[in-house]
Amino acid sequence: MISEQESEAIKKQIIEQVVSNFPEDKKEAAMEKIESMSPDEVEKFMRENNRMASDSGKCVFCSIVSGESESFKIDENEKAVAVLDINPLSKAHSLIIPKEHVSSKEKIPKDALKLAGSVSKKIKSKFSAKSVSAMNQNLFGHEVISLLPIYETEKMKKEKTPAKKEELEEIQKILSGEKKKIFKKEQKVKVIKESVWMPKRIP
Repeated sequence: MISEQESEAIKKQIIEQVVSNFPEDKKEAAMEKIESMSPDEVEKFMRENNRMASDSGKCVFCSIVSGESESFKIDENEKAVAVLDINPLSKAHSLIIPKEHVSSKEKIPKDALKLAGSVSKKIKSKFSAKSVSAMNQNLFGHEVISLLPIYETEKMKKEKTPAKKEELEEIQKILSGEKKKIFKKEQKVKVIKESVWMPKRIP
């Protein structure tokens, strides 16, 4: 289920398309209908249309892959990218997104599954997760793998809620392995000039 925030963002995008493309006599009725939609109805509408559009008109996951939409990337390989879910159910909840737009789990590349395994290990190691549940999800026509960490001490949220940007950035740093650069002072090598005694030349 999408969050209220996601629902409002999607409705805004749909309304923009209505304003641009609908006949004048139908715009007002269409906009009123969209405004009154619940998050469940918005999700159903987008599933039926088989895509969730970003500002550029692309599938939102394709926009994340291309870098057009902001995301918190933690890893990638040739066929897939791993990002943090911005509406997590638990800490470090992540998504593995195939770089090509695939519409069924049978078409998910093997490298995406390898990346899911690698990211799961990182989450367990860095955040002491008891386990990481991997689930295939078809979100708005794009097949993704959801990695849901399960903790012994942390209760799982019942609903997806937006995470703070600062929190996501901190998790991103830990999982992506970013390290602070340590600059060492260059050691000056002292060169000692030794004078070598040579006998005077005898003419």
